[in-house]
Amino acid sequence: ATAQCNQPETFQVYLDEISRRPWDLSARDVAATLWAFTVARANVAGLVDSVRPTVVSGADEFNGLDLVQVAWSCSTASVGHDLLDAVAVALPARIGQLAPQGVAIGAWAFARGLVLDDSALGALADRAV
Repeated sequence: ATAQCNQPETFQVYLDEISRRPWDLSARDVAATLWAFTVARANVAGLVDSVRPTVVSGADEFNGLDLVQVAWSCSTASVGHDLLDAVAVALPARIGQLAPQGVAIGAWAFARGLVLDDSALGALADRAV
């Protein structure tokens, strides 16, 4: 899952469509699309710009797994620190939705993204034990 994107034009077409209508994406769509762009090493920064309002103002609509997927994608691609901050605020209320793998992904993403939100990190630590 670390190969360079070999069809950037395909991702660009998708990004162009998302940029025109970002409100059409559900929270699940945003998380899955960020994950796909990140794994493909496509234009994650461009996608983050398009979905920023959805995540920053609507993070409370994301479930726990979607939140850690957003955090993982932003941290892996080193973009969207404001999205990581929004995830950190929303995650403690959804921490009970995470399986151990989700807790590990969230902790890794926050560590890599240098997110030092006590509430989010404390919730992840509590869920881990």
